[in-house]
Parts: sequence; structure tokens; C-alpha cells
Amino acid sequence: IDDSAIKNTGFGPLILMENAGIRILAEAIASASSNAEAPFDNKSVVCVAGAGNNGGDALVIARQIHSRCPNPVSVIIIKDKGSEAFDFNLNLCRNLGLNIINVSDLKQQEHARDSILSAGVIFDGIAGTGIKGALRGSAAELCSIINESNALALAIDVPSGIGDAFIKDYPAVDADYT
Repeated sequence: IDDSAIKNTGFGPLILMENAGIRILAEAIASASSNAEAPFDNKSVVCVAGAGNNGGDALVIARQIHSRCPNPVSVIIIKDKGSEAFDFNLNLCRNLGLNIINVSDLKQQEHARDSILSAGVIFDGIAGTGIKGALRGSAAELCSIINESNALALAIDVPSGIGDAFIKDYPAVDADYT
């Protein structure tokens, strides 16, 4: 669908990503306001971003929260280089002064864990539908930490770790909403 929109309408991947992030956040806020079990207002938010376009969506959401909501927001990234759209949005987040925690830096890993475990809301953008096989390394560890938390977990696209070749023993985010 994305490829068709890019080829047939001229909308580039950055516009599609921006629209996706805005719509996901709007849906999260609307769901929270109509459901007492989905608190959002004034909760700390963590957006966890892999280096692909799903991570780029998470970065858009972080920027939108920073610009439009009273919620404190942090971004956790697995690495600081990724898809073109991820890099673009990460640069925007940096320019806005968002708190960015890079788990590829060993010194920041404990900070990332603490941020996830103390969050009220987590947006999961570690991996999307393009995943092949099991998540490994930092991505698998972040899924585990998200699952340990008491936060509301909102998956972007699909819960990270779930793909066409998913096996029940693969690490995956146990999302409250997708």
C-alpha cells in the first residue's frame, strides 16, 4: 500500500510516515479518553524505535507528543543510523531537544530500562511487518523489558517480534493495543 501511494500519488515516505504517526497518536488519545483502562493524560511516554520505518513512525509520535501534549516523552533507539526516514525523524527529535536514549551505548542501557519500567505509556516501534525470524540482541531485550513494565503498550503496525515466520517462543511485545 505504501509503495502504491508513493508511486501513484507522489506522496513520499516522509509524508506517509508523518500521517501515520499523527493518526496513531490521535487514536491512542481518543482510546484513552473513552476507556478508563487506557490512561494517557499526563503519563510519561516512552517511544521505542528500531532503525527502520516502524522506528521512524515512533519518532514522529514522540515529536507530536512533545509538540502537542503535556506528557513527558523519551525516545529509546537501538542504533543511531537506519532507514532514510528514520534518520530524518531522529534528527528532528534531536533538534527539538527530546530525551534520546541509545541502547547501543552500554552506559545508557540501564537508563533505558528504568525509563521503560517507570513509563505510563509505551509506543512500540522496534520492528514491523518486515521482520524475518526472531528478534535478537537489544531488540529482543527491549521487548522483554516492555513486557515486564506495567505501562500501557501500544504497538505501531504489529507488536514487535510478530512476523510471517513467528513461532511462539520468539521474543515479542505483548501489546495492549495495536
